[in-house]
Amino acid sequence: MAIRMELPTAVHVRLRWTSIQARWRMRADRVKNYTNRTAAAPLAWWRGRAVLEADRSKEQSAALSGLLNEFENRYEDLVDLLCWAAKEGIQPGHVARYGALRSWMLRHYPSLQDNLRSHWMDTASPRQSDPFEALFTAITLQEVINSPTGIEAMMLTRSALESCREALNEVSR
Repeated sequence: MAIRMELPTAVHVRLRWTSIQARWRMRADRVKNYTNRTAAAPLAWWRGRAVLEADRSKEQSAALSGLLNEFENRYEDLVDLLCWAAKEGIQPGHVARYGALRSWMLRHYPSLQDNLRSHWMDTASPRQSDPFEALFTAITLQEVINSPTGIEAMMLTRSALESCREALNEVSR
């Protein structure tokens, strides 16, 4: 026969509270484990996607940097040619060289145009003409040399190239 002795009220409440806490802790642990299991695959996918995006961004930056290097070399040749032709007069070799540089620029500049535009464009006047195109869209060398905006276009394009180069270097870090 068991002795029926009543527990004091404070002890009874504390034991009941402890058992309720234990049950809620078990439920919380089960929910936490379930959440971790079900979220593991999407989290891994997103983390992998972030790594892929970072790699893709680095690859695009490297490809753009390579194209920009080639463009800068041709741009420097073009500016040198324009300066020499303006100083010494147009020689037959200058005309042939301008034609070769012009055709290369016309083929390759559109792929860089959007990246360079933000570095030369004034937001106050959105209808501004492209200073790069001013240097190589003219059919003849004479037109470029006699253009009233030629020197201004050279200054704008040089600062745009330097600004674009700095921005690319910051992205690739």
